[in-house]
Amino acid sequence: MANNLADLTGIWRRESLTIEQGQPFEDSEVYWLQVDDYFADMRWPRQPLAATSSLQSAYAGRTQWSPPTMTFTHHIDLTQENPEDAGNLMMVNGQLWEQGQVTIDGKIIRYKEVWSPQHRINQASKTTVAVVDTLDEVGYFVQVADFAIAMNNRHGAISAACPRQNRPGHWRILHRIGRIESLNALMPEHLVGLIQETD
Repeated sequence: MANNLADLTGIWRRESLTIEQGQPFEDSEVYWLQVDDYFADMRWPRQPLAATSSLQSAYAGRTQWSPPTMTFTHHIDLTQENPEDAGNLMMVNGQLWEQGQVTIDGKIIRYKEVWSPQHRINQASKTTVAVVDTLDEVGYFVQVADFAIAMNNRHGAISAACPRQNRPGHWRILHRIGRIESLNALMPEHLVGLIQETD
């Protein structure tokens, strides 16, 4: 298992979700980016026609690693349901298993998420973190190699984008939420122009 948060730095894609004793399934694209104790997470349905605000989420903030428990403190949260969540992590056959529980309407629900690494991290891997925390705005930008997530909460309005570099010098937005032009101040120079693109 990871000895410290640096060992968890990377791009993680969720492969499956299991709720209580049900069967594993996956109906969403889910990416979690971790750089030291900073994280950003975006989730959206795989079926575009089914996309509604209730089927997507975005949150970012700081983590605390006390093996085997990772605690995620949400400084930005689209749904504003959980200011904090925690799960126990362990590596199994090269995948990261996260097991925990959430309380919904007073009922405790147990879950298991299986995450796969999307990029082998080494000293040459590019990682970037930018944070804005003012009276008007809280914002996070987290980049690991060819993936990035940017999001902010400006006066209660949350915007987010998940761009990926699919070839050198060309980034494509996989998913967006809200007025993403408001993210320009968070984005590195090489991504600012991209934010205007539409898929």
